[in-house]
Amino acid sequence: MKRKFDIPANFLVDSELIDRMAVYAIKWHYNTILEDMDDFVLHQKGHPDDYERNIKIKEHFRAVLEYWGEI
Repeated sequence: MKRKFDIPANFLVDSELIDRMAVYAIKWHYNTILEDMDDFVLHQKGHPDDYERNIKIKEHFRAVLEYWGEI
């Protein structure tokens, strides 16, 4: 058995895979922001400035997801 694994110096990743990874990441952050906003509204957890910032960020994420045809 080899002591070390052979790792190629270069490898190719399909652009569709990269796009899917980006979409999943944005959706995860979008969901997290919604949860933070719900916590602020329903349970008074968080800071009002964070809530205002999350409203703006949520709309930006939504615009990117719409552009990629995910909404």
